Amino acid sequence: MDAPSALPFQVIYATSEIDSNPASNLMDTSPFANGWITLPNASYPQEVILDFGSQVALTEMKFISHQSKIASSIDLLSGGDKANWRKVQFEQIDSFKFTDNRANNYKAREIRVAHPNMLHLRYIKIKINGCYQNHLNKSNQVGLISFSARGYGEENPFEDEQLLNLERAKQEAIEREDFDRAKAIKARIDIIRDNRAFLQDLKQRKIEAIRNEDFDLAKQLKIQEENILAGNDDQNFNDFNEPPPKPHPRRKSSLDPDVSQFSQQQYNPPPQNYPVYLQEPEASEVPYQSERFDDTESRAEPQERPIRPMKTDLYTGDHRPMNFGHNQWDNIPPGEEYDRPIKSQPSAPPLDDDGEHLDALDPNQRAEADIVIKVCGEEAAQQFYSKNTDLRQAGIKAIAQSIRKLRGGSAIQAYEKFLSMLKPCVKDNSQGVFVKSVDEIMKLTDKLKPPPDVVRSSIEAHKHAIFAKLGNKRMMQPAVEFFTWAAGNSALGVQFVAPVVMAPLKQPVQWTAVIPRLDIIQTLIKRFGGEEGVLDTSQIIAFVMLLLDAPKADVRQKAMSVLEMLNEAGLKSQVIKMIQAANLPNGKKIIDQLEAR
Repeated sequence: MDAPSALPFQVIYATSEIDSNPASNLMDTSPFANGWITLPNASYPQEVILDFGSQVALTEMKFISHQSKIASSIDLLSGGDKANWRKVQFEQIDSFKFTDNRANNYKAREIRVAHPNMLHLRYIKIKINGCYQNHLNKSNQVGLISFSARGYGEENPFEDEQLLNLERAKQEAIEREDFDRAKAIKARIDIIRDNRAFLQDLKQRKIEAIRNEDFDLAKQLKIQEENILAGNDDQNFNDFNEPPPKPHPRRKSSLDPDVSQFSQQQYNPPPQNYPVYLQEPEASEVPYQSERFDDTESRAEPQERPIRPMKTDLYTGDHRPMNFGHNQWDNIPPGEEYDRPIKSQPSAPPLDDDGEHLDALDPNQRAEADIVIKVCGEEAAQQFYSKNTDLRQAGIKAIAQSIRKLRGGSAIQAYEKFLSMLKPCVKDNSQGVFVKSVDEIMKLTDKLKPPPDVVRSSIEAHKHAIFAKLGNKRMMQPAVEFFTWAAGNSALGVQFVAPVVMAPLKQPVQWTAVIPRLDIIQTLIKRFGGEEGVLDTSQIIAFVMLLLDAPKADVRQKAMSVLEMLNEAGLKSQVIKMIQAANLPNGKKIIDQLEAR
């Protein structure tokens, strides 16, 4: 039997999710996975349903928890093979808990692995009953970074030749309407399938026993294996396990006493009474006492000790050192402190991800964010400049939300300042910071609708930084969405996007960034191909023709699909004419493909 393999699945339902962390992220098992996070303050239980596409047999399930948004209790339910998952009857198979992660300061991600014994199912429902509360999860959210499963799927069946023979025999019995025999064969097949993992373990142990020349054990394991394959479900599988080792006699140590070395008197019982010898302490052991020391009162009972009056009727005050600052009121005698003011305690500054206070803004940061501080306060600016990526995202979101509420010239002024502050965030290598920055740029521009010259000057500073992210697999899609949005924005348009997207390729060519550029070009053709004078088709054809001889097959196929879109848009003659003029090595073959469509 083949070893279990990774089982692909799809997320078909989730009760809630946030835009930056959808439930589909559970399928990403890479080290850079962001996972699924529920909406803030969502009602529990939260559920997500996974579909393996067909009946599978699970041998392993792995869950990775979020570092701070941690589920306190999870139930696992399985569903059978039905096309409509809404009609599936889910049955609970297991439940478990994650730790609250306080010991790891909410930084490490906990992994839980389960090893079911050939669990047959198609759907898995993950039901989360609650979450742990901490200073990083004030919104009572819960998150799972990833889920993975291993086992045997329909495309890689675990049935060996003997099971196939049994299936054929069962089918023959059904055709002869010998249902008793079909029932017996089915029971035998079920026994073999239910003990498949145990059979694999027996085979491994038998191979190990043969390697060690322990043929008695190998024979026992072979008999046990044959009993399972024969369909004997009443076999006691523990009868043939390897017997426990025989106890070894205790070795005598050289330190053990030899009884012959001593007389038998040492074994007499101890005496019932031991003699007591009282001895007066020596003079040197008595502590020194002053001749004037009188402990008569101190030895008396507390209620019998006298209460001595003060030497004078006036309160003489405290002779301790004076206090200063906030504590100077402590110098006032008790009778005069009725009007004592309550000490004002400074409010604690906000905390960062590690529970430490946020860093104060330096003069340069305060000067750069002067307008932002007036609009949304200093705490949002401190989060924006924090080194913690989660807090930086929170700061970007808080500032953008405050600016969206402004109107008139103050809104435009804050918009320009905020987009200028976002330059380091757009260049940041953190996926979350980059995605949040680009998303807020688009939302804020659509909401405020600044003058076209303000939009162009503010976003021009980010164009090349966002274009550089097309070569980053984790940030590629948000960059494509930005250029698609910019092409449809009235203040920017295609003339803003085309020069950078169809810029000449630099050597060495970063081929991973070429396909996203072609995706943007395809979107431009779909949206503006029918509008006259919007697209420079000759520029598009010239750029795409350079990629028809690319060393990467996926790049060549993508370039060919762009030409086919131009062909469908009614530009077939122009495309063929430019290909003929370029004298491409495979130009005739490309033209034949276009002519055939």
